[in-house]
Amino acid sequence: MSDIGTRISHYEVLEKLGGGGMGVVYKARDSKLNRLVALKFLPPEVSRDEEANARFTREAQMASALNHPNICTIHEIDETEDGRLFIAMSLYEGQTLKGMLRNAPLEIDLALDLAGQIASGLAAAHEKGIVHRDIKPANIFVDEKGRAVILDFGLAKLAGAAALTMTGSTLGTISYMSPEQAQATEVDHRTDIWALGALLHEMLSGQKPFPGDYDQAVVYNILNTEPEPLTRLNPDLPVEIEAIVLKALQKDREQRHSTVEEFLADLYAIDGKQVAGTVIGRRSSKRRRVQAYLGIALVAIIAVSALLSRGLGGSDSIDSIAVLPLINMSGDPDQEYFADGMTEVLIGALAKMSALKVIARQSVMQYKGSTKPISEIAAELGVDAIVEGSVYREGNMVRVRASLILAATDQSLWSEEFDHEFRNVLALHSEVARAIAAEIEVAVTPDEAALLADTAPVDPDAYEAYLKGRFHWYRFTPADMARATEYFLLAIEEDSTYAAAYVGYSDAIATPAHLGLIPTKEIYPVAKAATQKALVLDDNSEEAHDVFARISWAWDWDWEKPEAHFKRAIELNPNYPDARAVYSQYLSFLGRHEEALSQAQTAEEIDPLNSWFHLEHAQRLAEQGRYDEAITIFKQVAENDPELPVVYMYMWHTLYASGHWAEAADAGSKRYAAFGDSEIAAVLVDAKDEVGYRDVTRRAAEILEARAENSHVSAKWIAELWAHAGDDDRAIDWLEKAVDNRETALVYAFIGPEFASAREDPRSETIRTRMKDRRPD
Repeated sequence: MSDIGTRISHYEVLEKLGGGGMGVVYKARDSKLNRLVALKFLPPEVSRDEEANARFTREAQMASALNHPNICTIHEIDETEDGRLFIAMSLYEGQTLKGMLRNAPLEIDLALDLAGQIASGLAAAHEKGIVHRDIKPANIFVDEKGRAVILDFGLAKLAGAAALTMTGSTLGTISYMSPEQAQATEVDHRTDIWALGALLHEMLSGQKPFPGDYDQAVVYNILNTEPEPLTRLNPDLPVEIEAIVLKALQKDREQRHSTVEEFLADLYAIDGKQVAGTVIGRRSSKRRRVQAYLGIALVAIIAVSALLSRGLGGSDSIDSIAVLPLINMSGDPDQEYFADGMTEVLIGALAKMSALKVIARQSVMQYKGSTKPISEIAAELGVDAIVEGSVYREGNMVRVRASLILAATDQSLWSEEFDHEFRNVLALHSEVARAIAAEIEVAVTPDEAALLADTAPVDPDAYEAYLKGRFHWYRFTPADMARATEYFLLAIEEDSTYAAAYVGYSDAIATPAHLGLIPTKEIYPVAKAATQKALVLDDNSEEAHDVFARISWAWDWDWEKPEAHFKRAIELNPNYPDARAVYSQYLSFLGRHEEALSQAQTAEEIDPLNSWFHLEHAQRLAEQGRYDEAITIFKQVAENDPELPVVYMYMWHTLYASGHWAEAADAGSKRYAAFGDSEIAAVLVDAKDEVGYRDVTRRAAEILEARAENSHVSAKWIAELWAHAGDDDRAIDWLEKAVDNRETALVYAFIGPEFASAREDPRSETIRTRMKDRRPD
């Protein structure tokens, strides 16, 4: 904000006390009244956000309306000359309840006294229709006289008022969230009662009622498990107190105390003290115990979070990692694209480090919503550590909470929250990646460090459209591809300098054409131009180099240029499996089969649960004539992922080449059914031997030939059927037509097992020559 000694209005700034995602606090002197106060400012990156400013003002207005000894006193709200809002509030000497606990229980009478005071303050807030929603030890300050003061009504929700946050926004701290808050459903005053019960449980036992080394475990326990009995954790505790805590922590809020007054009545009834009329907090000689507990007086308002110390035990052995899908804390299912996108960006940032094996997106997304133990997930992915966390967006601010868990012990090595403006979200993920790299002491080259630091701001609207495009792209259906294209175009419209949007658009329109679903001539010139634009805007985009290499090979029919771009993509992101998989196809096309197999296997290791990479591995085996090995993998993929269309396409060709006629017919039928052609699927049945198989594939080829006279049909598809029918001459005729059509899938005719016989025909070499002659200048 400002240097020490700066004057703001009639306040002189003396020292910085602390800061968090939504506030920075300074100690200051009020020159008018000659008193010490605390000034709370929005951090610079937030202050430009109108919504955050509105929330900040609301915090002051609501808290100032609560004149209660157990609620922080607000003196005024004002703004600096440059328009930054600040709140002037009472300055307390003491420490937070978080500082008092330190994983050890408080004396029973002290815990009850503090709980009564906190409840008294909450009752006053609830009476005015205000729900705090973030009661936790860090938000309870205990002064030198033992008075408990509730801080930070910045997350409070005024009942009946229009919410300034996103609808259903899940705010708060996970360990103290009620079940309804964790599930992002509507909350009322009973969510504070739950948090009060969790707080009292921790004060009496020294342990959180719903522990967990990572967010998903905590949320699971909140929703599904019961806390360990307090009387077991603290044998000196009366069972009556345990009953009060358990009632406050009922998962069904209808079963909790209906009001904080009812909670207080139960609490005070233990020692015969009843509540009559207004709520009266306990006041006793236990103040002396509080003072002894505090020791030296500390001046603080909120705790300052910091990274855990580097080099924790065992972390130096981490050389492989997986990022589990970040939890969507918005509570809005329509925001899943955002959480998934944030997961992908974090993976991408970590993946730039060549010394670290990082599991790719498709494999980790299979654990979305999973309750499997971290150690089990890590074993299935073959990694040493797991990164998990949550993300939520409020207005123009994004908060990511990330934790690093050692797989072998389920030990949480590091945890931190990161806040950035939405436009700086790429910098946020680079910051997280750098923090993780420092924690596990992984070597980062100067070039990699430069790439991590090269995170220009993005237009928020363009980035949001891009994330939605990626979300639909990964669903990989024709309808989703069309939706993805629309979102990528919208991103380009919002920001014509956004390179990633051009790459996404190119990939989204080119994929259906490459599969043979639409004519390539109408699509690939546009896709190529978009990719070239992306490279001009960002030559350090691995996706742009990868897609440009694909287009150069499959559309331009250039056999030399693609390799440099494939290698550059892999250099920029050694953990990018997509580039390695298609590079393996290209290497096979060049006859470099061992290199091709190695790249396919590396892609498979990076993304071990992604069926596509298993198929690429198997296909490289098939291209080397290792049919039995390939078929084994194909069948495993088909069993595990029966809805994947390309598995039947790959398997079909290999079963045919190895003479498994009945199985080949079945796979071919499923391949056409998956692409929506029920007529051909119905033809490719009941082939029990070679004669029958040749007959059904010939009939299927004739049907597609007739269809091609009036509508688009891939010439390569027809060539495949003629090859399966044993008519190499007709197959080559249609491959010639594929040259005329400039079909990008034609490159696979020179490596696929279905054309092994046709490639022995001298005419096949003329096809390659014609392709070479038609290269662009």
